[in-house]
Formats: sequence, C-alpha cells, structure tokens
Amino acid sequence: MKNSHIYMIGEIIPKMLSLLLLPIMTKYLTPEDYGIMAYVDAIIIFVFVFSVMSLNSYILREYFELKDKVKQEELIGNFFIFLIVYNFFSVFIFIGLLSLLLSFLDLQFDFSHIMLLALIGNFFEIFSIFPQIIYRIQEKAIPYIYFTISKTSLQMGSIIVLLIYFDQGVFSKYYGVLGVNALFAIISFFIVSRNAIYSFDVIQVKEGLKFSLPLVVSAVSFLILDVSDRFILERYISLSNLGLYSIAYTLGFAVNVIINGSYKAFEPLLFREAKEENFMNSFYTIKKQYMFLVFVIGLLVIMFSQELLHFITSEKFYEAYYLVPFIVLAAISKGIYMLYAVLLMIQKNTKLLSKAIFLGAIVNIGINLLFVEAYGSIVAAISTFVAFLLMTMMVHVKTFQYYSFSLLKEAKEYFIVFGFLILSYFLYYYFDIKLTLNIFFIKVLIFTCLLFALLKFYDVKVLSLFKEGKSC
Repeated sequence: MKNSHIYMIGEIIPKMLSLLLLPIMTKYLTPEDYGIMAYVDAIIIFVFVFSVMSLNSYILREYFELKDKVKQEELIGNFFIFLIVYNFFSVFIFIGLLSLLLSFLDLQFDFSHIMLLALIGNFFEIFSIFPQIIYRIQEKAIPYIYFTISKTSLQMGSIIVLLIYFDQGVFSKYYGVLGVNALFAIISFFIVSRNAIYSFDVIQVKEGLKFSLPLVVSAVSFLILDVSDRFILERYISLSNLGLYSIAYTLGFAVNVIINGSYKAFEPLLFREAKEENFMNSFYTIKKQYMFLVFVIGLLVIMFSQELLHFITSEKFYEAYYLVPFIVLAAISKGIYMLYAVLLMIQKNTKLLSKAIFLGAIVNIGINLLFVEAYGSIVAAISTFVAFLLMTMMVHVKTFQYYSFSLLKEAKEYFIVFGFLILSYFLYYYFDIKLTLNIFFIKVLIFTCLLFALLKFYDVKVLSLFKEGKSC
C-alpha cells in the first residue's frame, strides 16, 4: 500500500479547497445563480464521460499487464493522442448538439454562453488526466499532490478574483476554470512527453474501447441516476429552490471527497495485486480503512448539517439542511458500490455494472416523475438514496459469485446505513431539532460515542491509517 494515503490526500485536499469556495460564492451569488450552475454542471458531467470514454480505467489495468517499459510508455502515448484528437473534434459536435437541443427546450434561463465556456474548459481538462495517471502508476505521490493542489488553488484564486473584483457573477466560475485548464493543458503536454512514447496503435485502441464501452454505458447510467433530478426539478420548482437543492447536494456529497480520493488510491493497488495469493487480505485491509473513513465523514455531515450550512453559506441557503441527510446516505451507498465495482472490473464483468446502474437510473427517474411535483425537492433526495442503495446491493451480491465472502460479514455496512437513516429521521424530521448551543453539545456527545463505536466495529486504530500507508 505504498503511498496510497498520500494519493488520497492529493485527491481530498483539492476537493476540500473547492468546498472552501462556498462561503464566498454564496455571499456573492443568489440561489438562482446556483440553480443555473447546477444545470450547466450536470450537462458538463455528461460531456466529460463521453470525453474520457472510461479509458483511464483501461490504461491503469493494462499498464500492469504489460511488463515491458517501452510498451507501457507507448500505451500512455497512444491513448493520449487518441483522446486529444477525439476531443478536439467532439467539442464542435457537442456545441452543435447543444445548440439544437436548446432550441427545442423552454428553459427558465439562457445559458448558451456559459455552456460554450464550460465545453472548452472540459476539452482542456482532458490533458490533465494523463499526468495524474502517470504519477499514480509510477508511484510518484508528491508530484501528484503538487499537480492536483496547484491546479485547484489556481482555479479558486481565478474564480475569487473574477467574482469579487470583476463582478462576473455566475460566469466567474467558468472563465476561471477555462483559463487555468488551458494553462495546465500546456504543462500536462510536457509531462506526458517526458513519460510516454507517442505512437498510434489502432488495435490497442480497439481493445481499450472494447473494455471501456460497457463502463461508458455504466457511467452514463450512473450520471442519469446522479443528475436527472436536477433536470426534472427544473421543470417543477423555481430556480431558487433548485439552487438550495444544489447546495444540499454539494454538502451531502462531501463524502465523495473521501470516496473519490480513496478510490484513486486503492484502484491501481487492487488491479496490481489481483492475481496474488494474499489478494483478499489486501482487499479487507483496504475495505475496513476505507469504509471507516466514509462512515465517519458521512456521520459528521449528517450530525452537523445545520451547523455546516451556517458556517459555509449565507443565510439565504440555510434551509437546505433538511435535504442533506438523504443525500449523504446516497453518497455512502455510492462509496460501498465503488469498492465492489472494482472487484467486478478485475473479473472483466463490466456488463453487470451497466445493468445495475441502469436499474438505479430507472428507479431514480421513476420516483422523481411520480412524486416530485407534489412533494418537491425532498423526493429527489430520497430517490437518489434509494436508487444508489439498490444499485449497490445488486453489484455487491454479484461479487459472491467470484469471491468467498461471508454473508454476515458483508452485510454489516447496510446495518450502519440503516442506523444512520434512523438517526437522521429523529434528528431532522421527527423532532425537527433547532440549532442551539445545547443541541450542538448533545450532537458532539452523540458523534463522539458513535465514532468510538465505528473504531471498535472496524478494529481501526487512527494512527494506523497513516502508519500503514507509509509502510505497506
């Protein structure tokens, strides 16, 4: 597990820095502005999936299959050329398709200018994927951290300057991201040039697409599950309420900071050790530390959602707190899913991932269409949780076909999820606890007790989270 926790830090810190923008942006932007950003960002996430084609997972898997250094460098150079050329032409196609789509939609706002900035920024973002892949597979943790943190810090600085001093409003985010992404595209090109051999192997690209296309279907279904609520809500609620939901979603999915950071740390490790005799020992070591961190962060956000919103947002966003718990539970469910999805990718069963996510997307859309008009954004939060949980259980059950898992041992995460659900119900819906100093200290006491229970449950020593990362 050499440097795995350092890579996790390299993922977590940029995400935490991004969250620090919330107090500033919610001061200068309105809930309506956040509603626009939620809509635009939802579309860009879709575009990004088709931009990358999930080939980053194939590169990581194939790299460790190739033992020759020259072939490994050719692998990186091959897919760098393919993705940059592919995305150069794709950006024009996306612009045309979106222009056509917008002409048929009756939206509450015109976001064509913002979308153009976001699409160009997305193109330059593709360059930055490759240095991160290179640093991960070469186990160069410190350069990885420098790259990710410096990029995020510059983006934040640019956005703040444009927002405060140039009064660019909602455009500040997209101008800032575009400028920094363009700069790092140049930096990325030089990093790739030093670590790759530029060649173009059509057969290898075909093999990569054969592996990754089912993952693309999974990713698209995943995004439909993840962002369809924003599109549906736009039709039935005001932009202001959509903005509140977006803030709640951002805070609730703060657990993703741990999930994505941990995933990028353990994914190459599991691929590398998949054929080793002690693979299951490695898996369980990763699992207990990973799930402990996910549950602790999830519990923290659930317990103190009111306090966090008061601390990091302005008053006009405070009422979003009641949406947060269900979104956190969805994020936790996603965390469990990602852990077991890697096991299916090791077995090359990517089709099952597509089926599971497709089911989750259908469930999410169905619940929203049936109930969101009558009950509002709370339905979107609940449906997101239900969909992620069903999807996760479907994938988890499939792994029993390949690995000798104990049913009781594997079910314990779901008991914790439902325990958090009960806690959330009593805190925010049954008693509707208000924000007072006495309540805050009671929450601290409850959180502390549950934290020690999780430490005992997963047999995790806090110091070991850092010692093992250095020594393994």
